[in-house]
Amino acid sequence: MNSTQVFRQFAFLLIYFFLQIVFFRVLVIADLAFCFVYIGFILFLPHETSDFWVILLSFLIGLMVDLFYNTAGVHAAASTAMGYLRGFVVRGIFSNRGGDADIQLSWEGMGTERFIRYLTWVGF
Repeated sequence: MNSTQVFRQFAFLLIYFFLQIVFFRVLVIADLAFCFVYIGFILFLPHETSDFWVILLSFLIGLMVDLFYNTAGVHAAASTAMGYLRGFVVRGIFSNRGGDADIQLSWEGMGTERFIRYLTWVGF
């Protein structure tokens, strides 16, 4: 990734984190359903990002959310596990493709069926 892409991903990190802490923190339905949009940052990181950086960024954003939610590492553990599993799921979904350079983790780049499989496998 070049410096423009790194800056763009950092801006997305700040936007997801800001939305989570300011707006979606108070969006609770019957004390049972919570909205966590920060996982979108983990799910939509570029495919060429190394697994080490994905796991590290997942842990850091989960830890930042834990600081504001006062949840003692729950978000850090869950987002780290999601970052770890993300690489296996992407390789499993795209195992029949020849080159990894053309993989785009988006609805347009993956198609509807693969995109929904990706979101459900990594998200749960």
